[in-house]
Amino acid sequence: MVDQQKRRLEGAISDMIEDMYRSHLRRMQSIMHRCAATCCDDERGTLDSVQRCIEKCASPLMDAQDYLQSELGQFQSHLQGCVKVRELNGTGMQ
Repeated sequence: MVDQQKRRLEGAISDMIEDMYRSHLRRMQSIMHRCAATCCDDERGTLDSVQRCIEKCASPLMDAQDYLQSELGQFQSHLQGCVKVRELNGTGMQ
């Protein structure tokens, strides 16, 4: 029963991540690539200026991915805490 609940939870988290990617991150990724291509099209740009431009384009997506990763990590920590409390109380997951 515990394995079934674990698989259900993992599936729900996976679905949520996929939905987040489709609804937000993919669009941000597209914008980032178009922005970076524009940076590379600047024929007067130096190696450093083009690199800084590309990094600036990538920043919003990287920030969003970092935020999502942080939130998922916190969720996992909270979930593990709940499991430990249930185990200590002897109720187990049914």
